[in-house]
Amino acid sequence: MRKRENTRQRLLDAAVEVFERKGLAGARIDDVVATAGFTRGAFYSNYSSLAELLQEALLYRTVCVLRELREAIAATKGPADVCTLVEIIDTLQPHGRTLYILSSELALHRIRNPESPLDVEDDLVWLKREIAEIVGSVLGQLGRRPTIELERIADMLVVFFLDSVFDEAVLPKGAERKKRAFPEMADITIQAFSEPIE
Repeated sequence: MRKRENTRQRLLDAAVEVFERKGLAGARIDDVVATAGFTRGAFYSNYSSLAELLQEALLYRTVCVLRELREAIAATKGPADVCTLVEIIDTLQPHGRTLYILSSELALHRIRNPESPLDVEDDLVWLKREIAEIVGSVLGQLGRRPTIELERIADMLVVFFLDSVFDEAVLPKGAERKKRAFPEMADITIQAFSEPIE
């Protein structure tokens, strides 16, 4: 069992690298197994398609990034403030680029192939719940409480974060919007949809 888990993890690490570089349409099974150091047999004993591997690779990377985010927030020393916490989230930009690419590839696959057997609903429900928990923890550190559902605040922050990842990739270096977009919108969102705990 342990060997199988190690095989899957190496395939997932390789898949993240290959999909980020080539996309789902450009990736080949041989690309993934070669990067992982396996033969095609390792792939077929774990996955039925590259699309299935993409879905699991996205979930795998998301789990890793959320764990890193939780650890960074928990390690914050001194009084918590919005700027400090936004800076922590902003350091995840490189991971954000990877998640943006993988999630876009999966979304495009679902749009182009509505008959696809891939079921992403459970993953989305889990992701919303996890991010909402993190937002709740952050608000608690700030001495604030939400005035709307945590999941709605989390949804807004995710949209602004991914938008900033897109801007970072496509706007000219030093562009004003790129420099201020996420920190500014995160601060506005937190202030608008939460209140101090009396």
